[in-house]
Amino acid sequence: MCGRLACTLCPEELRKACAYPKQRKENKCDYVEPTYIENAYQYVPLYNLCPSGVVPILADKSHFPEASDCSDFIILPMRWGMLPRWNAEKSAYHTHNTRIEGAMQSNFFKPEFLKNRRCVVLCDGYFEWQTTRADKQPYYIYQEKIKDDCPDDKMDWMGKPLLKLAGIFSSKIDSEGITRYSCSIITKDSDKRLSWLHDRMPIMLETFDDVENWINCEKLNCDESFKFISTYEESKPEEKKQKYALKYHPVDKKFVNDSSCKSEKCIERVNVKRQNTLDSWFCKRPATSK
Repeated sequence: MCGRLACTLCPEELRKACAYPKQRKENKCDYVEPTYIENAYQYVPLYNLCPSGVVPILADKSHFPEASDCSDFIILPMRWGMLPRWNAEKSAYHTHNTRIEGAMQSNFFKPEFLKNRRCVVLCDGYFEWQTTRADKQPYYIYQEKIKDDCPDDKMDWMGKPLLKLAGIFSSKIDSEGITRYSCSIITKDSDKRLSWLHDRMPIMLETFDDVENWINCEKLNCDESFKFISTYEESKPEEKKQKYALKYHPVDKKFVNDSSCKSEKCIERVNVKRQNTLDSWFCKRPATSK
């Protein structure tokens, strides 16, 4: 599950952080910054972004008529939480996450997969709550740079590492004729890195090649892209160099649990003792009295 995000980079910073190689010449790359496209939604950087808020996403420009003269990949704001076909303005459904296991059986999400409406949700990190016997403790999950593969590359982003979360999106026209874009983050069973915290996690794309495979409609068709994302962790080569490491730390529930609190205090580390999950507690038998 992925229920809160931290998205704090402004549009210009997002463009620099998502610069991608266009041409390779003599072991050097020409990089292109994705064009940022405005639309009906306004993205505002926040440390505590809730579902139905506006997130920045990266996508192939071929889906957007207004982006015909832009870079191949573009960044634009979207509503986080996919809107239903019958209502382009609001939704009573919890559609901010899409379970990969049932996506192609869902009448809600399957049509968007079939239209190749794939995107990447961009964020600094996300929050997850660990349920224990005592309470629910929030944690902040993010990436930390561990190795600079190309220190002489002027286009190498030196700011906050972004999480690039696989997603799908929809396009609806509201009652006023305005196009409304909305998206959902794809989740899977948690792997060993985060299974202690929660049983679900978003699918995080590691490299530009992974991002391109997911959003470039010319590289993978619907069936190929679904197979790619469904087996992403399992199919990733073990020898692939890791530039970033996934990190996490506990944060103060007083701030992040308050949806109106948008300050940096939401991601500040606090000291708590790591607990077992509630599932682990249920598995334990109470001590018998003698």
